[in-house]
Amino acid sequence: MNTPLSEKEAQAFAALAHEAGPALRGRQPAQWLNQLETQHTHLNAVLDWCIHHDVALGVDIAGEIWPFWLNRGHLVEGVDWLNKLIESPNPHPTALGRARALAGAGNLAFHQGKFEASAAWLHESLAIAEIHNDAQGIAEANGGLSRIAMSKNDAAAMRQYSQIALEAARQADYETGIAIALHHLAHAALIDGDLAAAERLYGDNVATYRAMQRADLVASELHNLGHVACLRGHIQQAKSLFIESLAVIEHIGGSPIRPYDYIGLGRVAAALAQPRLAAMFMSAGLGTLQNEGKAVVPLLRGDVERTLAQLQTTLSPEAYASAEAEGRKLDTLAVLTLAAQL
Repeated sequence: MNTPLSEKEAQAFAALAHEAGPALRGRQPAQWLNQLETQHTHLNAVLDWCIHHDVALGVDIAGEIWPFWLNRGHLVEGVDWLNKLIESPNPHPTALGRARALAGAGNLAFHQGKFEASAAWLHESLAIAEIHNDAQGIAEANGGLSRIAMSKNDAAAMRQYSQIALEAARQADYETGIAIALHHLAHAALIDGDLAAAERLYGDNVATYRAMQRADLVASELHNLGHVACLRGHIQQAKSLFIESLAVIEHIGGSPIRPYDYIGLGRVAAALAQPRLAAMFMSAGLGTLQNEGKAVVPLLRGDVERTLAQLQTTLSPEAYASAEAEGRKLDTLAVLTLAAQL
């Protein structure tokens, strides 16, 4: 029988979370991501104790560590905890910890495709951050709202939110916030159909992220350059970029962009008339997203749907189902090995 958690243990974990928070948003989050993974069961026990005994403490903890849920594939669990904590009676409704938790809930809900809930949480987070003149919180909330604008293909609003986020992040010397704002400005060019500008901005970001020693962000932008190359019809270039992104991800031990590289290679394989491989790669990516409780990001949804429709027309139902089943068994090394055959 488990020994009941004590307040002292909950407070000790809160101190750990406050130490982890900046690192999870900084240059080298892997150490803390790994540590929180090893303490995953304890984290859940602490948050359960907080729900019943000290909601404000639980909100503070969740506000610090939510990037763990996003980056390690615990999206559904994270949204569930954040929702319970945010909706519970809280004696400190305008505390900065609540603003961070709301930003986390908004960002995680976005990745689930729950855009209306995401926007509501992000707006509330922004309002609290503005009360406290918290530049990092303002950057984080506006970065999330820029994603909501992206879901509506509203490039003008993306730029507006991203410029505010960029200014606030620079004021706070918040490197990750700066990086995200630059990333979203490149996305806005892509939504406008200006592939040359998008390619230039993504390329500039790769150089910026390398200087920041943020391999995870480098991988993300290499993927986006691959997406632009696909749209330009530069298929071999796209293949090289998706493979390079996956190699970076394998080196650092994981990234939310991994399934999108699988999907990118599926688009490459389809363009190179390799429908079985394409279906396998698409299945690997979509299966990973499904397992993590994520929806396909709006920026890629149309391309994904078109590729799937093409493959379902090209392959027989039996061949497609077989390739799909094989794809769900693939890991990164297997995908890289198969991609070398393209």
